[in-house]
Amino acid sequence: MICADALRRRELVERSAAPARFCGGPVAIASGRLADSAVEQGVTSVLEAGRGVALADWAAVERQPEIAAGFAHVVLVDPPSFAHREGAAAVGHGFLHLAWGEVDVSFALRVHEEEWPRRGALEALYRVLRDRSGVGLSREDLRETLHGPGRHPRAPEVAARRIRVLEEVGAVEWEAAATPERLRVVSSVRKDLDVTESFAAYRERYEEGRRFLSRRRQPS
Repeated sequence: MICADALRRRELVERSAAPARFCGGPVAIASGRLADSAVEQGVTSVLEAGRGVALADWAAVERQPEIAAGFAHVVLVDPPSFAHREGAAAVGHGFLHLAWGEVDVSFALRVHEEEWPRRGALEALYRVLRDRSGVGLSREDLRETLHGPGRHPRAPEVAARRIRVLEEVGAVEWEAAATPERLRVVSSVRKDLDVTESFAAYRERYEEGRRFLSRRRQPS
């Protein structure tokens, strides 16, 4: 089963779905927020058992396209935000089932919006970094901050995109000479957000995915 966010959707297989429906086999959660080794271990446990279910999200499938290859049935719970992601789900010789509805499209749109640096999210992250910076943030401190305050940490790619934009706009900078290297928050921003190359590229990518998802409808 492939969804927009495996950690948020895990109740689909842990509570809502009876284990007997999957022949009592193991359940694996494959999220883009988890380490690749953990994803591989979980998916392998299902494949080796020959029964059970793996719930993966599109971020994990994009990072490891081979995830879906060994399964006889691949169910798309939420639509992908880009066409190439749907192609990755069709890898292998199994059956592909489209099972999303209007509610699932809305959920996928919310997840997609979180994946790309938006102005409000960047401003909120800058304030958090500023409040926690002190003399600078070590890589460990920065990792903890970028995980976010919610139950589910941000994916590494999502956090990296936001830091890249803040760095390009001049809101933060790395102190490479420090030992260990630290991230320093700059008090005055030196560049307008709308003219930064990274923000413009991410905004275009967000709009591309939003348009693609908006055209998704429940399969007839």
